[in-house]
Parts: sequence; structure tokens; C-alpha cells
Amino acid sequence: MSDTIRLLNGKEIPISVVRHYLPRIAWRRETKIEQRGNFDEKYPEDVLTAFLVAGRQIFDKQILIQRKRELIGFQPIQVVSNGEGRIFHKRIPGRRYLIGRV
Repeated sequence: MSDTIRLLNGKEIPISVVRHYLPRIAWRRETKIEQRGNFDEKYPEDVLTAFLVAGRQIFDKQILIQRKRELIGFQPIQVVSNGEGRIFHKRIPGRRYLIGRV
């Protein structure tokens, strides 16, 4: 009898880890259904999600959360000002741009 479980991606993880996280995953899925759209506001995954869904919304919060997930792992082409600024695309001459900060 093995003390690990092989995942679909080929990785092996200890059974103790599976036993630890399965109830948490089940709770999260059940609670998300019960909350009917308020789950991310009441139980945010991280500080950025908490910021995106708090208060009165100008933009659709589900679109903002989905866009955040799409950008995870997106790497800048250049980092400036000791890491305070990030450039993700080269400037296109003649195009107008907005500057923002998170």
C-alpha cells in the first residue's frame, strides 16, 4: 500500500495532504453555491480579490476577477524604478495610453 496518490499530471502527493485539503475543497464548493454570487466578497482568495469585490462596483466584479486570473503569471518585458514600475508592452507611437497603479 502506497502512502502517496498519483495525480492526473503525474505528480505524486502524500495521502495526508489529500485528507487535509479535501474537506476544505468540499466546504468551499458548497459555500460558493449557497452564497449565490457573494462568496468572493465574503471569502476572498487574496487581498487583490478583496479589493476588486468590496464596496460599490463600477465594473462587473466577475469580469474583474476573471481578468485578474488571466493575468496571473504574465511577465513584464521590463521592470523600472527598483521594481515599482512594470512595462508589459512596447509603446506604439501615436496611440493614447492610461497609466494605473494597483
